[in-house]
Amino acid sequence: MRRLKSKHVHKGLSKLLQTILLIVALVVNLMFVLSLLSSYLSGRILLPAVLGLIFPLVFILEVIVLLYWTFRKKWIWAGINLILLIFSLDSLFTYMPMHGPRESIPITDSLKVISYNVNAFDFVSHKKTDPNPILKYLKNSDADIIFLQEAHLLSVSLKQLKSYLNEYDYIFDDNAQPDRGSRLMVISKWPIIKTERISYPSQFNGSYAYWIAYKGREILAVNNHLESFRLTREDQIQYKALAKNGEANELWGQAAKKLIPAYAKRALQADEVHRFISNSNAKYVICVGDFNDTPISYARHRIADGLKDAFKEAGKGPGFSFNFQSKFVKARIDHIMHSKNILARRCYVDNSISTSDHYPIVAILGFQ
Repeated sequence: MRRLKSKHVHKGLSKLLQTILLIVALVVNLMFVLSLLSSYLSGRILLPAVLGLIFPLVFILEVIVLLYWTFRKKWIWAGINLILLIFSLDSLFTYMPMHGPRESIPITDSLKVISYNVNAFDFVSHKKTDPNPILKYLKNSDADIIFLQEAHLLSVSLKQLKSYLNEYDYIFDDNAQPDRGSRLMVISKWPIIKTERISYPSQFNGSYAYWIAYKGREILAVNNHLESFRLTREDQIQYKALAKNGEANELWGQAAKKLIPAYAKRALQADEVHRFISNSNAKYVICVGDFNDTPISYARHRIADGLKDAFKEAGKGPGFSFNFQSKFVKARIDHIMHSKNILARRCYVDNSISTSDHYPIVAILGFQ
């Protein structure tokens, strides 16, 4: 009798465990689908946006679920997971392309472009005998056009910058908003014909358009610094304390106060940048900057509509561009887009300089 009762209890526990695992698998499937939809759903919907932010982790969980169903020989469930993974391949290769440089592609008039959030040149002064590290990097880069975000001239003067980068005849900088905000700058070896601030509401962030003459072509170049989460050091300390104390609900509530407004604003800003580029009827377009969002985010997907992503075309690996001093916080939030009649031969995130809280993203572009 005791053996029969023990067998019955064991059977019940086994059934309960299978039910729990089924629920976990379904939750993972739902999370995975929502992470894939983050590219298409407006940033006003928080959960898909957050899941898109952690897409690599959700992808790994989905693979684990597939392996579990395969081990259990539950072929219908395994098939569903396999189909979901197949549908996710474009998102995976957008997040982490595998092919790398395309040196064999024939191009004309090779153009080297850099986009770099310089974080006020890291507040390091510039001297003839001791150059600012970021200015030194830019001087040695041999880039044709350099786009900077957060280029606040606090420790470096415009006169110093122009004198040191004397191979660049054309430099234009301005606030992201008419009287405030992030400083957006373009440094070019090629003539800047005209400029225009792209109008959208923000306290700090913004976008600027420049028309650049390049070997008989007129290129519309758009420099973006989209809405950031504006996380302060105090925020980070508070979040760590809440996580350590296991206060998940409070942590989510505090984080949501920062996340929801930022995602919503970025969605509107991305819509406006996309509209501006579409209405310009420009033949050649380069769109770059600190998007403050991942490769499968709504903001990046919206701006890339009608354009190509240089890193997806000619990059390799995850290309983490956010230089946050934590092994757990990694993302590519800086991007270079271009019109379809421009070819990307190479695109990479250059982590040889770690002065700013971003790494520069570099692209070698050409024309058909």
